[in-house]
Amino acid sequence: MEWRNIYRGMMMGASDVVPGVSGGTIALVLGIYDQLILSINGLFSKEWKKHLGFLIPLGIGVLTAILVLAQAIEWLFEHHPRPTQFAFLGLILGVLPYLFKKADSKHQFKTYHYVLLFIGVGLAAMMGFLKGDEAFVIETITPSVYGYLMLAGFIASTAMILPGISGSLILVVIGAYGTIINAVNEMKLDILIVTAIGIGFGIITMSKVIKFFLTNYTYATYAVVIGLVIGSIYVIFPGLPVGTLDWLLSVVAFGFGLSLAYMLGQMEYQEVLETE
Repeated sequence: MEWRNIYRGMMMGASDVVPGVSGGTIALVLGIYDQLILSINGLFSKEWKKHLGFLIPLGIGVLTAILVLAQAIEWLFEHHPRPTQFAFLGLILGVLPYLFKKADSKHQFKTYHYVLLFIGVGLAAMMGFLKGDEAFVIETITPSVYGYLMLAGFIASTAMILPGISGSLILVVIGAYGTIINAVNEMKLDILIVTAIGIGFGIITMSKVIKFFLTNYTYATYAVVIGLVIGSIYVIFPGLPVGTLDWLLSVVAFGFGLSLAYMLGQMEYQEVLETE
């Protein structure tokens, strides 16, 4: 078991609670995105035990963060929304140099790669124009609502695993975010189980699609991924701070996000050296 994946999973889970931030982006920050995709697909291979050893601690971390941090994230967004978004903005900007380096963009990117990159930017940025009600909660639960929540989980999970596209934002857009977050805070197991089933099927399906493109169109895939991450900056950017305290908190939060991205990148790089 790779137990250090628990803290990685907690960071991914915390980000998945926030509309506009993608768990896939955090996986990129942590340097485990490729392994995550391979391990999900590997569950159906002869080496499934090895891949479970990677995924179980990660899943524990994700679930722990969602259950423990959901209320904390809600509190931060209610009382300090702009600095909170600036922290995630710094985290995302901090990963871009790593992505360009990993894609070897200086040597591998041709004109069409940059076209794909700009298409990725546009796709992610479009999410900023979509509106939804984060506070809307479905009160009457019927069989059709269960089906809707399962479908919502499926659709959102395909975004959760894609860097730059937020699964939580997808839930906001389709009107399921408030119901699911309320279910997390109130421990409504029926809603959570139904949604989790949809999420599970979505992650398995999308991971196969991403693996195909990473294997057969590696640099083109990286170009789109980098574009999605850049485009997500527009979605997350909360506007300029207002007032001295807001400016101070936002600048500190942004610096914290950048520093955290750098620190995590160094930690992952050191672990790679130790395993070689």
